[in-house]
Amino acid sequence: MAAHLHLHLHLLHIIRPGLPRNQGNSTMCFRIDRIVINENLIVLAVAGRITGEHIEILRGVMEQEMVPPVLDLQNVILVGSEAVKFLADIEAKGCELRNCPLYVREWITRERNFGAREK
Repeated sequence: MAAHLHLHLHLLHIIRPGLPRNQGNSTMCFRIDRIVINENLIVLAVAGRITGEHIEILRGVMEQEMVPPVLDLQNVILVGSEAVKFLADIEAKGCELRNCPLYVREWITRERNFGAREK
């Protein structure tokens, strides 16, 4: 079995004005862990919330990879509409989305179908 190398790339705690700092981390955290399976397979495990403000960070991390990474969404707890559009777009371009929560998968499918009708 391939050895897994876990590298912590980003841990961002998004603190918004007016929100108490001690509110649960799961409501304010966006995290990407880079897992190297082998030289041709990189998994970016995303956790927490993915909102519009996180898309550019995620895109930047993905662009740093020599091979297209796989996104593991198992620990994603919430996505915003901009994030769903981003996920639908990258999946259509060949990015594999693993362990996608069912509600996110359904939303991506609706987004893809809606986008196809607009064209």
